[in-house]
Amino acid sequence: MSRGNQPQASGRPGPFGFYQAPSIRELRKRLQLRGTDTPEAIEERVLKARKEVRYASRFDVVLINDDLTTCFEGSGGMCG
Repeated sequence: MSRGNQPQASGRPGPFGFYQAPSIRELRKRLQLRGTDTPEAIEERVLKARKEVRYASRFDVVLINDDLTTCFEGSGGMCG
């Protein structure tokens, strides 16, 4: 697990937010539509996301990136 998945290890004060796509399927779709990554790079990112989502509970807030306004409101101001 990378240091980014261990929010308390950063030494910075919280709160810490974990941002995730609504689903792995949606993540894959977004990456494909973006058109900037190779199919191999997309699969690597999807595999990484599958692993990282296991650590979401270590964060203070889990935000589902499905709607910008809702996600921002759910962040409690952490974004801005």
